[in-house]
Amino acid sequence: MRRAAKEKPKDPDIWYLLGMAYYESRDYRPAAVSLEKAISLHLSKDKAREAYDKLGWSYYKMKEYRRAVHVFEKAMDLFPNWEAPMIGRACANRQQRKYAESLADFGELLAADPANLLALDNRGWTYYLMHRYEKALVDFQRAEELSNNNAALRSNVLNGQGWCHYMKGNFKKAVKKFNEAAAAAPREYPYGRWDAYRGMAFAQAGLGNFEFSYNLISKAQVALTYDPNHDLALLHYIAGNKKAAWHYLGQKGYIGLAIKPVSINGVDVLYVAEVDADGPAEKAGMLPGDIIVALDEMNAPDLGSFEKRVKALRQGVRLLLT
Repeated sequence: MRRAAKEKPKDPDIWYLLGMAYYESRDYRPAAVSLEKAISLHLSKDKAREAYDKLGWSYYKMKEYRRAVHVFEKAMDLFPNWEAPMIGRACANRQQRKYAESLADFGELLAADPANLLALDNRGWTYYLMHRYEKALVDFQRAEELSNNNAALRSNVLNGQGWCHYMKGNFKKAVKKFNEAAAAAPREYPYGRWDAYRGMAFAQAGLGNFEFSYNLISKAQVALTYDPNHDLALLHYIAGNKKAAWHYLGQKGYIGLAIKPVSINGVDVLYVAEVDADGPAEKAGMLPGDIIVALDEMNAPDLGSFEKRVKALRQGVRLLLT
């Protein structure tokens, strides 16, 4: 196809097919370049619609959300009765934390069609990101009721319910919903199983079943290839095993201290409240009750600055505490 594009560089259909091929292979940068070229060469109306849609989502996948919004809005102008670009714009705005704009678009779509599954699902996730879990649950539950003919979306909204219950501390309800989501996910939608197993892992950790939660992360890896180290670090941290959490984070951002700011004789310092057994600080000789008066030979920082400095640490980098 690339050869054909070189031989016929002004053929919009060739650039369109090339862009679609790149998109399907998840190679979004060349997909965007090819689709931009196809659009500039005046595609047929049907192909132009599809090109704008995939172009917008290509920018979305590359996290270029402002460009995605621009493309989706152009598509809305060209194809005013087509709902897809409004959903795309709402999702891209959500990723920029422009929640009001996102909710406005989903609200408009649902006013026109209260059974719009994509709008219900995505508005639910918008509410979830806003920590408005009750409102999210209403949308997810309504979408579940309507989703009998769409197994992938059903899995997605069941996962949404699971995460809402998890964030509210209802771990048993969360496990139930994540189990339902894993069972509902069709073979061609591994993301549904991946998200369900991850959710189950954290919910089981909330119930104190840590070994089970680690095994569930392994199942998530089988469902969809990903780097599980961040999840494993969080689970070990929840379990109180900070050393293991540090290991899974690549031995960065951890020195094994619990500190709090205090003032002694009018001087602001940092008080060492706890020292983790066998952690870097203990190995360096620090004890509970120690006072930190300087960091890297500078006056003791406030707690926020100290934590920011520690989080930037990597194995082998020294931090001088006085």
